[in-house]
Amino acid sequence: MRAGSQSGSGGWSGRWWLLAVAAAACGGSPGAADPPEDAGAQCPASDIVVATSDYTSSELGLLALDGGAQFYSGGSTLGKDPALASSAGRLFWIDRYGGDVLELDPRCATALHGPWTTSDPGVQGSTDPQDVAVDPKTGELWIARFNVSTVLVKTPDGSTPLGTIDLSGVAGVNRNPYMTSIRIVNGKAYVALEMLNPYPQSVDPSYIVRLDVATALQTGKVEATLQLEGRNPFGQMVEYDNALYLADMGSVEQMLEKSAGIERVDLATFSSELIVSEADIGAKVDEVSVTSGCGTAIVMGPGPENVTSLISFDPGTGAIVTPLSSGMLYTDAGFELAGMAWLPGGLNVVGDRTVVPGKGYPVHVLQASSACALAEQPRSLFAPQGPIALQPVR
Repeated sequence: MRAGSQSGSGGWSGRWWLLAVAAAACGGSPGAADPPEDAGAQCPASDIVVATSDYTSSELGLLALDGGAQFYSGGSTLGKDPALASSAGRLFWIDRYGGDVLELDPRCATALHGPWTTSDPGVQGSTDPQDVAVDPKTGELWIARFNVSTVLVKTPDGSTPLGTIDLSGVAGVNRNPYMTSIRIVNGKAYVALEMLNPYPQSVDPSYIVRLDVATALQTGKVEATLQLEGRNPFGQMVEYDNALYLADMGSVEQMLEKSAGIERVDLATFSSELIVSEADIGAKVDEVSVTSGCGTAIVMGPGPENVTSLISFDPGTGAIVTPLSSGMLYTDAGFELAGMAWLPGGLNVVGDRTVVPGKGYPVHVLQASSACALAEQPRSLFAPQGPIALQPVR
C-alpha cells in the first residue's frame, strides 16, 4: 500500500501528510504536557499506531478495529530498523539503525518534530537509540542508547543536547552496559542494562539503575543500582501500577534457564522478583504487555527455529493463565510475532510478520477475560509490511 491507500471496511478517505512537510509545519518547541492541539484536527478514527518494516524500508500508519487502515510508505526515510516509544502522552518513532528520532502526533501518527539525531559530536555511526522517556515536569527527553555508555538528555523538541550521564562504571566495570530501555516515574529515571560480555553473550548479571532526574545531569551520579534476578532484559520495559515489567531473555543459546523469564521491579522498594521463569513457561520471553489483572508475552521456542506464540499471566502472582501448550497465535517460522499493546475493554493487539496472500500482515485482536484467559477475535486487521511495534492511539 502507498500513502493514502485504503484497506478493510473502514474506507478512510482523509488525506495523509508527508512526514517532512508535517514536521516543518508543526515546528516549535513542545511543552511538558500534550502535543499541539491543532495537529489532530483531521485525524481519521483509529485505534492503533503501527510501525512496520522489512528491514530495508519501513512504513508508519494507523489501524482501526473496524478494519480501516492507512499507511505512509516512508521507504528509506523512516530507516531500516524502527521502534516506537511512548512517554508522558508523547509518541516517538525511533530509527535505531540511523540513530534518529521523530516525534509523532499520538492521534494521527503524523510528524510533529524532527527528525533529530541521538549521535554524540565526533562519533561515527549510529548510537542505536532504544527508548525515549519524557520528564513530565520539563518536557526534556531522556534517551537510552545501546551502542554507547551514556544516557542522552535533550531539550523538549529534541533539537539541542543538554548533556549525558555515563553508566559505564555500573557494577564496578568500565565498559558499555548496553542499555535497552528507560522510564521516568515520580522524578526518577530507571534504565535497564543488559551488561553483555563478551558481546553478544549474556553471562554476567544484568542491572537496572535509578537516576534522580532533577540532579543527575549536574552530578553525573547513579542514585541506586539493582541487580536483576534475570539476565538480559530485552526490549522496552512496561510501566504499570508503580512497577516495571521486563522480558529477561537470558542466554539465546540456552533454553529453560532459571535466570530468565518475566521480571517485576517494585519501584516503591526498588526490589525485583522473577515472577514467571523461563523454565515454567517452556520458552524464551521476547516482549511483554501489562494491564489491570492481566499480562501477555510473546515467547520464542523451544528450539533453534525460534517459533513464536503468546502466553498470558497474572501480573500480581505470576501464575500462567494461557500456557505455551495452548498454541495461542503459534507461528511455524522464527521471530514472527512482534509488537503488542493493550486497548480499552481488555483487548490485546499483537503483530504478526506472517504474510497472508492478498491481504498483508495481520494484527491479531484478543479478548482477555476477567481471569486473563485469551480468546482471539474474528477481526481482519492487516498492515502492508511486517509489524515491528504497536501503540494505542491516545
